Amino acid sequence: MAGLITELNQAAGAMGAQQLGLQITSNNLANVNNPNYSRQTLALGAVGVQESGIGEISMGVDAEGIQQDVNPFLNAQVTQELSQTGTLQAQVTQLTQAQSYLGEQVNSSTTTSSITNDPSSTSGISTAMDSFFNAFSSLAASPTDTGAQQTVVQTAGTLVDTINTTNSQLQSLQGDINTQINQDVGTVNGLLKDVATLNGQISQYDVQNPNSTANDLNDQRQADLEQLAGYMNFTTSTVPNSNGQIQITALDQNSNPVTLLSKTSVEGGGIAFNGAGFTGGVPTATLALTGGSLEGNLSSSTGAVQTLMNNLATTASQLTSAVNSAYNPTGTTGNFFQSIPSTGDLITLDPSLTATTLKSTNTGNAGANELALAVSDIPNKTFSTGSGGLINGTIGGYYSAAVTSIGESIDSAQSQLSDQTAVQNLVQSQQASVSGVNQDEELTNLMTYQSAFQAQAQVVNTVNTCLTAIVATLFGDT
Repeated sequence: MAGLITELNQAAGAMGAQQLGLQITSNNLANVNNPNYSRQTLALGAVGVQESGIGEISMGVDAEGIQQDVNPFLNAQVTQELSQTGTLQAQVTQLTQAQSYLGEQVNSSTTTSSITNDPSSTSGISTAMDSFFNAFSSLAASPTDTGAQQTVVQTAGTLVDTINTTNSQLQSLQGDINTQINQDVGTVNGLLKDVATLNGQISQYDVQNPNSTANDLNDQRQADLEQLAGYMNFTTSTVPNSNGQIQITALDQNSNPVTLLSKTSVEGGGIAFNGAGFTGGVPTATLALTGGSLEGNLSSSTGAVQTLMNNLATTASQLTSAVNSAYNPTGTTGNFFQSIPSTGDLITLDPSLTATTLKSTNTGNAGANELALAVSDIPNKTFSTGSGGLINGTIGGYYSAAVTSIGESIDSAQSQLSDQTAVQNLVQSQQASVSGVNQDEELTNLMTYQSAFQAQAQVVNTVNTCLTAIVATLFGDT
């Protein structure tokens, strides 16, 4: 009879374990579409054995814990790839925006690149320059034609407005990028605080439940880390003897680790943006971020966008100098453009210039055209910094190279982004193969646990029948 009672206890314990397996499987199926959930499995173990006259007899099975199917290496790989993707996505976005302001588009081939007017734009700078010099060619052909004179002043005004508007838009883009960076820094610091809070909750759970793991809290923390990786690159490590808490570090300019978060403490309140770079840690150190949208946005602003603005300013200065030299060769009869714009723009027309005051000659002959010819020939003139020029080559060639450069930067970033996205998807697929919920597999587990539960229930019924028969035999019907 004692043996039957032992069997009854074993069966009841096994039923409890199978029931827990059913609950876990049900929870997995409920989260089949939750990308931030890691599949959980039931760890079963033997209760122990007892000696009998014929050898050891198992004392049944028991649930030892609930495990998460996670691979820390793959989790770290995912965050690393998310950082690289974040950088390239930010670069493509900002550089494409900068190119759109130029009103130009780059036509790339395997051997050459050229620029054309963007069909979505009314006029790019290259088109405006061509129209300006063509107008002077028409004036040279008809020096006394009032219509040609008006066209020169009109196209000159369009060129000035196009250059200055483009420069203003690029300045606004830099301001918008800085605004975006400041907003993202706030998001980063919020995520760091969330991770710190989760660290504390995970530690407390582990203390209170030494034989269990805070699975859902760990999932939440991993989701925060993956979101954080989109903004910046970092390294995580488990703090020894801290009940599952982690620390987050980034590198400074000397490649030394800077602690941004340790257990429940966000060092120095998080990271900061000073307009030129990022700082963090205690004591404050300059961070050398190499991944994430923070770095991608900043490098676009201070790199390609600033270079484009510098090249545009040089183009305007060389254009001003060249036109004035051709239009006012003696330096005494009035310039076409202001030598130093008083408005803060890159280029402005001379205040005295009108269609009436426009010159085609410095001679007394109204039909002469030497000034108009000289200006119209500027596109063919090659400048050299060694000879006092601001550029090497033609004005059109210099500007074309500047536009082509940013276009090629966009092509390169888009190509890298395409490759990087493929790598990220591969790593995330590998992560999902370990941690993701497979519906077919879970349905199979569901039937397995159900069958095991029903089998143990049958054991209970059988033992109960035997016990009833024994009691009836020993004590008779009452």
